[in-house]
Amino acid sequence: SSRIGTNCLALARLDVRLGLPVWAGPGVAMDGGVFLLQEEGAGAGVQESEIQLNKFREDGAECKQHHAESAEWPASGCSQDGSVAQGAEDGNDTRKAIPQNVVDFVECHGIVPVKAWTYTCGCLPSGGTMFSLCMLLVSYVSGMGQVLTFAWCGDRVFAVVLAFFLGASAYYQNSVLTLRQAVSLAHVSAGTGIMHLDLILFLMVGAYIKDTFSVFLAPYSFLMSHGMNLLPFVNSSISLLLGFNGLATEMVRSHLGGFYWQFGEALVKRRPWGSKWLMLLKVWAFSAVSGQIALNAIFMRVYHPSVLLVLFLPVICANLRARRVEESTFNTIRFTLLQPGKLLASFGSSVFGFGLWDPYNEVEQGNQPELMHCIAQLLRIASMLVLLRLDFPDCPIRAMGSGVLVDEFWKPLLDLARDCPSGWDAPAECTRHFTYRNHSYEGCTTTDSWWAWCSKIQKYDNTSDWSHCQFCLTPSGDVAYRVFLQFSAAIGLPVYIVGMLVLLSRTPFRTGEPDNSLVDELNELFVEVVELLPHEDIDDSAPGACLSCPCICMYTPLQLQS
Repeated sequence: SSRIGTNCLALARLDVRLGLPVWAGPGVAMDGGVFLLQEEGAGAGVQESEIQLNKFREDGAECKQHHAESAEWPASGCSQDGSVAQGAEDGNDTRKAIPQNVVDFVECHGIVPVKAWTYTCGCLPSGGTMFSLCMLLVSYVSGMGQVLTFAWCGDRVFAVVLAFFLGASAYYQNSVLTLRQAVSLAHVSAGTGIMHLDLILFLMVGAYIKDTFSVFLAPYSFLMSHGMNLLPFVNSSISLLLGFNGLATEMVRSHLGGFYWQFGEALVKRRPWGSKWLMLLKVWAFSAVSGQIALNAIFMRVYHPSVLLVLFLPVICANLRARRVEESTFNTIRFTLLQPGKLLASFGSSVFGFGLWDPYNEVEQGNQPELMHCIAQLLRIASMLVLLRLDFPDCPIRAMGSGVLVDEFWKPLLDLARDCPSGWDAPAECTRHFTYRNHSYEGCTTTDSWWAWCSKIQKYDNTSDWSHCQFCLTPSGDVAYRVFLQFSAAIGLPVYIVGMLVLLSRTPFRTGEPDNSLVDELNELFVEVVELLPHEDIDDSAPGACLSCPCICMYTPLQLQS
């Protein structure tokens, strides 16, 4: 519906600075830096804009010069080398020089730059573009490990379903970028500090599709399996934690503007208590995902997946009610099946009031009210907790209710604690009771030792008559996985519910009303940084490569303003 000419960059900057309208609707194109009317009756405002901007048509450089003379830099004002411009400190200069280096610009505006690798404690990788790609590969390897585990245990149905989701995720990610292109863009993004839109989409597709089975059905399938040892438990737990983190990260970014989360994060941090709000939002998002996934898995094992599906119907109806007019019901249902993570929490609302512009489909997916969705979630969780307290031992399919919860989740842990109360098991050659330094002991003790030991004689006197004890509080993989899920639900659910009630007190989250001033700031900040981004050559065969041109990437978020 729109095309961008050679002078689009200067004009896009001018429409922000001069207060001119942004026309990006159907029937309007930008050619040679001038808005051209393609459809009769599209509006007199377009003709007025053409008159105002016609003088810049022949020379785009004149547009940029006009902008440089009229632009006002933020209060923190940076010069071309990233330092504070002369006169800014005493308040006499309100117009600062424009940084010519994207790194200086990022540092000046408080944008957290992306790097190839970030480290914790100086040596442990914990983030970065290359780290994200490596963790993506780890999640695929872990997923294949789960496929083999299911097949080995005879659960071929879940093995096929998991393999399907992994294959679908790999297919859609490859349709966005090949792995070589993703690595190339990871290095480009690390060099500029700004995450490339194609790379964001590449990672986002994996989080929405690949993690779907990992966080929804894999926990339930492992609960249905028996005889799992500690190795499959470790693999499945790592895969589940990666799924938690992936969905929680996308949830946080949806509150910060989606594809433009770096700029949204910088703007939020400028506000009072902004950094603390961000930290609490990240904790809440991880708790929302982990708590609900764990509860869903436990509930499906205690009852049946079909019962959980019925309880999710109010949430599905709330999501359908909040869908955009231009979205068909069929597409909404299709995306719900492929991306059921959106049933946990809506990804279309921002507590700060940002939009969620999709530059690939040119659709605003944000600014959706969360009130009905939150009410449906509270109703679902309350119903699940009540049903977990009821017992139905004579159900036609199998026994359901609190009896299953006690027998399969609580009793194994209680038996383990009863059989090994101290956590240590003394070998047969040790005496049950002994004294050491005038103190009586039973079984094992850690006195004067970091590892428990026991005495072979009743009165121990620092001789060699002693033996090491064995750690007996080592549950099987089945018991350990059940404890892990119960712990996640017990910690995550209260944080999620309390945090949701707090977020509902925020008008943008509750009603979907955007914060127009914040959206305008994001637009301006994005336009500023795009001019400084280098032009990189990306293979045009990649479907997302159409947005590799910084000019187009720059233009798309401005449609938020119109």
